[in-house]
Amino acid sequence: AGTVLARWGGDEFILMMPGQSGPHDAIRLARVMLEKLRRPFRIGEHEIKLDAHIGVAISPIDGSTASALTHASSVATNHARNTRMAEPQFYSAELNADARLRLRLERDLRQALSAEGGDELILHYQPQFDHHGRIHAAEALLRWQHPTLGLLPPGQFIPLAEESGLIIVLGIWVIRTVCRQLRQWSEAGLQNVTIAINLASPHFLDPGLLPLLDEVTQANGIDPRQIELELTESMVMEDSDLVRNTLARIHERGFLLSIDDFGTGFSSLRHLSFLPLDTLKIDRSFIQNMLEGPRQAAVVRGIIALAKSLGLRVVAEGVETQEQASAVRHEGCDLMQGFLHARPMPAETFALRLKD
Repeated sequence: AGTVLARWGGDEFILMMPGQSGPHDAIRLARVMLEKLRRPFRIGEHEIKLDAHIGVAISPIDGSTASALTHASSVATNHARNTRMAEPQFYSAELNADARLRLRLERDLRQALSAEGGDELILHYQPQFDHHGRIHAAEALLRWQHPTLGLLPPGQFIPLAEESGLIIVLGIWVIRTVCRQLRQWSEAGLQNVTIAINLASPHFLDPGLLPLLDEVTQANGIDPRQIELELTESMVMEDSDLVRNTLARIHERGFLLSIDDFGTGFSSLRHLSFLPLDTLKIDRSFIQNMLEGPRQAAVVRGIIALAKSLGLRVVAEGVETQEQASAVRHEGCDLMQGFLHARPMPAETFALRLKD
């Protein structure tokens, strides 16, 4: 069945939308509807402004039948009306609390990205070491120092940024911050390192990505080879001409490209052979399991052999023990990243590690 919008009775209307992905999509649609309903409009010489309230019920959380869902949505709507709540209300108290938190975080994230946001967003850097313990590169990892919730890891706000359309703005902030940091380290006389940046798939479809990279590297006197953009396997599998052309142009400018968390997706060898990649990062799950038996070790050995045959540098992620480090070193892995050598650290601490 399709979407149905009908008058339920009096000044009440009901909207039924099958096939929605979940509460977050529902709350966003409800907010858009409330915004439009509450806009003033004119009838003759008079300006009219409506008051509106929305209650939301989700199947099967709040019921699996039409009568159960209409009852739940009616209860939620009455609650919104009686308490004069400006935001849509869920029938479930748990969903209401989650929705309010997400709305608050979205508002706060916009503020953090604005000029008035101060320094709430910060980057930590996790070094990548060679077999002699020397730092050659690092991965930039985004953190959010929320004023009341404390230090938030990416998993708590990156999905929100994707849903709210802030993910490209967030990526721009990371690129600019990394380039400024590289310039500061260079001016302090520290060795040049390559910084890997995770960008979401939409950023590689943005025509402004390459001009941005050119602008910020030139403005900060950064060699493009000091910036490595990390791709996901799912993005590689998109196989779109636009993505391939964008990656080719980025690589021609001197920027490095890597495939992150290799082995967790469904990359085809054809994609790997045609894309202009420089680095392959083996997912931590393979490194964690490679000492459990010969078959697990053979998988890591095969991934490294594949990468080497394609002329790629290999980074082992999630190295946590000396035994794992010895094993990946023996198999010919170029760099290691993990808690054995260093956890992600603030820029100041990373600078001290570079001095050492």
